[in-house]
Amino acid sequence: MRRQDLSVSGTLWVVCAGIACRKVIEQSKKMRGVTMAYRVQKESQNEPDVIVNITGVNEQQITQVENSLKKIHGVSSVTHQSGSSLLY
Repeated sequence: MRRQDLSVSGTLWVVCAGIACRKVIEQSKKMRGVTMAYRVQKESQNEPDVIVNITGVNEQQITQVENSLKKIHGVSSVTHQSGSSLLY
């Protein structure tokens, strides 16, 4: 079995502003493997504005979601975190 065929889970931390955060949530919910997307009340600049949970896809599909979100105007960064955001 190739490495890219393995099913994985992860979390994307998205830093965005204003309407871009709403667009991130709306668009991500339409993407394959996304189980949850929600806004976070930031307590520091190092925290994300939106968290997107992804499960049951391969690394390539996570990268596709990540790249799609980066293209949304107003998104400053998208960072892939391994594991669940439920620990956040």
